[in-house]
Amino acid sequence: MQNYIFYFSGTGNSLYVAKKVANALGNTSYKMIHIDSFDKNMEIEADILGFVFPVYAFGLPKLAVKFLEQLKIKKANYVFGAFTYGGNAGNIHGQFSNILIQKNISVDLIDGFT
Repeated sequence: MQNYIFYFSGTGNSLYVAKKVANALGNTSYKMIHIDSFDKNMEIEADILGFVFPVYAFGLPKLAVKFLEQLKIKKANYVFGAFTYGGNAGNIHGQFSNILIQKNISVDLIDGFT
């Protein structure tokens, strides 16, 4: 199976992290989420599935929340979230985890990208 990283980036920091992680993993494609990403029939099957988002107002960007809530994860052996921020992560870890826990998906959280 292939690996996927979905990211949202306003300034390029999350894109930078997504590229670095994709290159380190190998066999990984990365894709920016945007309003056209919301295909309600989109199902993901991956060995490794990652999400890279910036912290906006101490949480996830609204676009990222909408994407995560609508995404159907058919199968993923390992799921992670990585977050970029300058000073304070706020509640992004809890917010991200809670969305995926509702889908019965356990996640690892990667921190420290500033």
